[in-house]
Amino acid sequence: MADQDPLPIDASKFQRAADSPSPDDVPTPGLCGNQPNGGPYVPSKPETAATSTRAVIDMDRRWKNGTRLQVVFLTGDDAWGQAIRQAVRRIAVQWSDYANITFDFDQPAAHITVNLVPGSIPQLGWSVNWGSYNCFMGTDCLNMRKQFPSLPSMNLVFPPNLQNDPNLMDAEFSRVILHEFGHALGLIHEHQRPDRPIDWTPDVFSYYGAPPNNWSQQMVQEQIINAVQGGTLMGGAFDINSIMMYQYPQGLAAYKDGTPFVSPNNVILTPLDKVVVAMAYPVEGAPASNEQTLVPGEAARPGKIDVAGRVGRYKFQPQTEGVYTIATTGMPALVALLGKRDDPAGRMLAAEGANAKLTFRPKNVGQDYFVQVRHARPTKGTGDFQIAVTQVS
Repeated sequence: MADQDPLPIDASKFQRAADSPSPDDVPTPGLCGNQPNGGPYVPSKPETAATSTRAVIDMDRRWKNGTRLQVVFLTGDDAWGQAIRQAVRRIAVQWSDYANITFDFDQPAAHITVNLVPGSIPQLGWSVNWGSYNCFMGTDCLNMRKQFPSLPSMNLVFPPNLQNDPNLMDAEFSRVILHEFGHALGLIHEHQRPDRPIDWTPDVFSYYGAPPNNWSQQMVQEQIINAVQGGTLMGGAFDINSIMMYQYPQGLAAYKDGTPFVSPNNVILTPLDKVVVAMAYPVEGAPASNEQTLVPGEAARPGKIDVAGRVGRYKFQPQTEGVYTIATTGMPALVALLGKRDDPAGRMLAAEGANAKLTFRPKNVGQDYFVQVRHARPTKGTGDFQIAVTQVS
């Protein structure tokens, strides 16, 4: 997609990484709740409907790079179930444009099993209703099935009344399927990353404790408030537009500096969602380009991705304070900016497009910054591009 990532000029408040977790934070289960009554979308609340529009992965729950993940539908043989199955086959594979992972559907054996209908699953303590969406994290999908071979590792129980609004149905399919298969690849909730720059208010308990969610305080703690711990996490800057972020209205949280926190209803992958999974599941055997030095203000330098999965690597050093842009032209590209070479460390930004432009204010002048350029479909695409760094103010 050619949409530009709406990066803030001064991203410093999104880049504060906690040196150590709060003693109040406790580990969360390896399971996405994604709201038992339909996730961020609530049919009775029009304001939660999808609108057009970055990610953290638990490296300890990654599949082996290059795995062909076999997905089996346990239920959903009726017409509505077949429609959901077709949507899953069409949408989940978007992740394979960026991650070196393949999804195979309807195989005899399975890494991931999917339920599409309401019901009770007492072995897991689940009461699955219309609008129940959840998934175990990464390899936990298979670990759960070793204990309960016939049970689902993912629930995609879309309510049939979505068919009354085809546009909303398509948006919900995209939002939920991308989100849950993100979990299946090992991605955590964006709002539960340890370095999140937000604090929750007590109103979050009453908001999710009320209908239609009716969550207990424990559920709110586990699915929203508690930061994920225990795994080796890799991710970019905090991203309210990530497919892994819930939608939150104003009043439930605020940034550390007091700025109100609001997140939209995200239905597509962002550039950072894509870059993070491309780094976690790189194309095997794709040679990296030799790192080249860019000088702000100099003419654009030519680059080439001649092998699918190859990464163009650059570094530059801003010498004066101000606002800079990194711009590419030519092939559709994913452009990532890192404060440390090959290490997102909560400080990676990204932009995307045939004319990708990433605007930022460096926190430290006289320090090296690192740029990675991928084709916009890293596992498949090749092409030529031009890249330049410019100080704009």
